[in-house]
Amino acid sequence: MLILQVTNGFPPTATAGVEQYTHQLSRGIATRHDLRIFCRESAPQHADYDFLDGQYDGLQVRRVVNDFQHASRVQDYYLDRRIESIFEQTLNEWHPDLVHFQHCIGLSASLLEVAARASIPHLLTLHDYWFLCSRVQLLHRQGYICPGPLADVDCHDCTMSADSFLGLLKGTRLFEFLRTHVNDSIKQRILGVLSRTPLSLLPVRREQAILPYRERHRYLLGLLGNVPLILTPSRFVRDLYVKHGVPESRIQALPLGLRLDPWHTASPTQPDADSGLRVGYLGSLLRHKGVDTLIRAFRLLQAPGSTLKIYGFALPSDPFGAHLRKLASQDMRVQLMGRYDQKDLPSILGQMDVLVIPSTWHETFSLVAREGLLSGTPVIASEIGALPEVINSGQNGLLVPPGDVDALHGALHNLSADPALLAHLREGAILSAKEIKSMEDHVREVDLIYQALVSNSRGSVTTGASSLAT
Repeated sequence: MLILQVTNGFPPTATAGVEQYTHQLSRGIATRHDLRIFCRESAPQHADYDFLDGQYDGLQVRRVVNDFQHASRVQDYYLDRRIESIFEQTLNEWHPDLVHFQHCIGLSASLLEVAARASIPHLLTLHDYWFLCSRVQLLHRQGYICPGPLADVDCHDCTMSADSFLGLLKGTRLFEFLRTHVNDSIKQRILGVLSRTPLSLLPVRREQAILPYRERHRYLLGLLGNVPLILTPSRFVRDLYVKHGVPESRIQALPLGLRLDPWHTASPTQPDADSGLRVGYLGSLLRHKGVDTLIRAFRLLQAPGSTLKIYGFALPSDPFGAHLRKLASQDMRVQLMGRYDQKDLPSILGQMDVLVIPSTWHETFSLVAREGLLSGTPVIASEIGALPEVINSGQNGLLVPPGDVDALHGALHNLSADPALLAHLREGAILSAKEIKSMEDHVREVDLIYQALVSNSRGSVTTGASSLAT
């Protein structure tokens, strides 16, 4: 069979979680079938809608350039007829037997419709909440968790940026004043303040501003209702989408697989009896990852010799990175280690007594939690999203309320003061690691699903496919 993977990016230029997973899955599937990649590429040196054909790691990749140079409306960020046309051209050229959509962000959600019109069996994996939330994470810009479109939330207020305010204010006196009496520097400062102002306080009609987001929600949920099979990496994500109207018969949880070979020779270093607690963090330094909560909690820890090593990087344009650097500088025990290479993870985790995942958003799977367990490292995690599906509090780690500095400090204190508890959790982590699915097993599961879908030319999910995706 010829399998086409569709994703928001692909290595070596895009290396976040979905892109890395798609790469690993594709490598495995390519040992069984002809496999090709269709993805979005950020390439400012090229014009939008150029497509670049090439090879990566033995895989044929078509990269469609989209840096949103032509985007000006809410609709332009989820529906793009030019990319849709390129995708149709690709289907006609490659004639895939099945299309697996890993993500449509940066491309066009309508690619799902294109595959349906062409009567090509297809499925979609929902790695995050983009189909419900244009900010992807169901987090309001002020940092709190959003209940989602069902709650009639004000998506415009949450997503509005300074750059997009002028268009919304057309026809108002404020627009004329900004346009004719204010220089660009001051204008950007004013627009920045406006973008953080509740919509109810601005001279615009609420219904006018919210309507495009309601249309987005209606359109994207309508698409999900017609996809033959939807996979999610966790039960939490599945249940959330079902709550928002996705037919339960079309959506199944299928946990992802991990490469286990790097961990076969990993050997965690045992803590020195006289040393303090070695605390670690792995991941991006974004606000919703809760690293500020971790630093504050650690600073309260009165265990001599304890250290906190934070591995990850902040976007240069994100002021939160500067905030974290300032917090870390107030405690010499806190070290910002910067970027890390995936191949170094066994060594990095082997030097931790506990890994902390202090997220303040609904994690959808958490590769990092599983990597911690594979290294035999207990995990303290926020009791949120899919994290409780992998961390069993009191067995292989501890769960704490998200954003709760005192609760996280209490968990760290308990581990530093009770070596027996730490040893018990370490044993639990080692046992849990045996239950983590390998990428090889995951590839076999996905391949059986592909075969079941292709065997039915109408694209309806067979009993075999449904029973696998549980």
